[in-house]
Amino acid sequence: VLKGHEPFPALAVDRHWNLVLANAAIAPFLADVGEASLLTPPVNVLRLSLHPGGIAPRIVNLQEWRTHLIERLKHQNDATGDPVLVELERELRCYPSGLKGSRPAPVEPNA
Repeated sequence: VLKGHEPFPALAVDRHWNLVLANAAIAPFLADVGEASLLTPPVNVLRLSLHPGGIAPRIVNLQEWRTHLIERLKHQNDATGDPVLVELERELRCYPSGLKGSRPAPVEPNA
């Protein structure tokens, strides 16, 4: 299934948002990750996305993306009370809410 999504990136995660499988198209997203420990298994995709040493500096609309991911995780925590996810949410909320140079995503007037 993941290979079938190529040339677009696709991945599978477990209930704790740890990377289980990914297709080859994910490689460019993992290139130039500043903090190598973020790529040490188990790779948590939420941590990788929002950590300042991860891919966060390359996300144009980081503030919106951060809000979306944390709200999604909060919803999951409200439903499950999973202590691993509760701790992950606490950690992610400590990361910077925006990085220098990040800005809201452009809005297409005809979208």
